[in-house]
Amino acid sequence: MTAVHAAALPGNGVSAGDERLRGILRALDEDFLVVLGWDWERRVIMWPRQHPVIGLPDCPVPGCPLAITVLTRPMCGGCMERWRGCGLPLEEFLLVPKETSRGVGQGPCVVAGCGRPRVTVAGGLCQAHRVQHTSTGLRTLSLEEFLAHPSVVGHAGFGPCEVAACYLKGVSGKDPYCKAHLHRLYRARTAPGFDEAHWRRTDKAICNTREVSLRGLPDRLVAELLYGLSIRTREGFKSRPECLRPLYDRLRAHQVQELEEVKDPAAHGHSREQVTMIRAWQRALRLLSMTPEAERVKDVWDMAVFGYTGHISFAPVLQEPLREAMKIWVYDDLPGAGTRTLSSPLGRSSRPWACSRRAFGCSVRTVARCPRHGDAVTSSRSPTAWATSPRPDGSARPGVWPSPGSSAGSCSASAPSVSPRPGNCWKGCQPTSRSRRKTCPTSRRTPRPGVISRTR
Repeated sequence: MTAVHAAALPGNGVSAGDERLRGILRALDEDFLVVLGWDWERRVIMWPRQHPVIGLPDCPVPGCPLAITVLTRPMCGGCMERWRGCGLPLEEFLLVPKETSRGVGQGPCVVAGCGRPRVTVAGGLCQAHRVQHTSTGLRTLSLEEFLAHPSVVGHAGFGPCEVAACYLKGVSGKDPYCKAHLHRLYRARTAPGFDEAHWRRTDKAICNTREVSLRGLPDRLVAELLYGLSIRTREGFKSRPECLRPLYDRLRAHQVQELEEVKDPAAHGHSREQVTMIRAWQRALRLLSMTPEAERVKDVWDMAVFGYTGHISFAPVLQEPLREAMKIWVYDDLPGAGTRTLSSPLGRSSRPWACSRRAFGCSVRTVARCPRHGDAVTSSRSPTAWATSPRPDGSARPGVWPSPGSSAGSCSASAPSVSPRPGNCWKGCQPTSRSRRKTCPTSRRTPRPGVISRTR
C-alpha cells in the first residue's frame, strides 16, 4: 500500500485491524489505476479512450462529447437515433455538427470567480447570473458584454451534492443537492414513509458515458471492486460502464460492506453478466489470501493456487497416513508436471489405496502389507521419508497403515525410530517369495490380503 492510498482513506489511513484491506491495496496495480484516472478522493472511474481491452472511442459526430459504448455501432446511442430519423446517408450525417448535447456532466459558470455550476451546457451561466442577464437592464447585452460589465461578479458555491454517490456541485442553498438529484428528491418526497437520510446514502450517481462512481461504498468494497476489475481486464475481458454502473448502484442500495456478503447475486437483481463478474471477483479475492503452503494440508486442493485449473480431492483415501503421503508426493511433483490441467490422482478407482505412476507422475510403485503381521511393506522406489517426518501440525505420524476394510490402528506394532529396508515390514519381517507375486492394481481382480501389488 502506497502513501497515497493511506492518505486518501478516511481516518488518515487504514485501521490497524483491517489487514484484509491492506492486502488488497498492496495487490492493486498502480498502472491500471492510472489508466482509469483513479483518485482516492474523488472515487470515480474514467473509462479511457484508447485501451486494447476497455477503451471507449469518441463519437465521430462533430460536437458530440459522448463515447461509443457499443463497439459494433459507428456512433454513440444518441447520434444513432438522430441518424435513423433524419434519412441521410451515414457519410453525410457524420459531417453535420451536433448543435446541443445532454448528459455530459456539469460545467462551471463562465463568470470569473463564480463557484456555482451552469444551468445548461450551452448557456454557460449559473442560475443567479442567468436571472441577472435576462431579468434586469442587462438583457440587451450580449454574453461577452455581460461578462465584461462591472456589476457582474462571481458568487460563492453551495458546496457539493450531499448524495453519497454524487460528486457534482449543489445548485440551491435550501436543498444541498445537484440539479438532477434535486428533481429526484421532489419526486421521492411524495412516497409515504420517505426517509431522506436513507435516500442520500443509497441513491444513484449522475454520470456520463465514461464515468462510473464508487462513492458511497465502504473502503474495503471499493478496493475489492477495483481489484476485481483489474483482474478481469488482465484476463482480456471487456467491461462496459453501462453494465458496471447498475452493479455498483445495487451494492450501494443494499449497503453491502464486502463482496463476500453477496451470496446470491441473482436474487439481488443482478443480470447474468453481472452475476458472472461477481462470482469471478469473489474467487479472485479468495485466491488472493490463499497460499500453496496453506492449501497443501487440505483434503481438497484448489489448483488455481498452484497455477493450474480444477481441483484435486484426497477425500476418498480413508487411510490418513497414506493420504498425507499422497499429498506430499503430489505437491513435490507439481513443478515438473507437463499439463496445466490436473484431475484427481485417484480417478474413478474403487480401491483408493492403489496408486499408479501415471496418475501421480512420480515413482510410487507399491502399496502392500506384510502377510505375517499385516503391516505396511515399503517399496524399493517409493519415498519413505514421510513416515518419520512430522505432520503439518507437528504431531508424529503412525507407522502402520490400516488394511482396507479394517479399522485404523488395528495392528498393535509401533513404528521403529528408523524406516524399514525396502521390501520389509515395520517389524523387520521379509515377505515370502509367494507374497512378492506381481499383481496389477488396475486390473479387475482384487489382490488377496498379504499380496504385494506393483504398478509399472
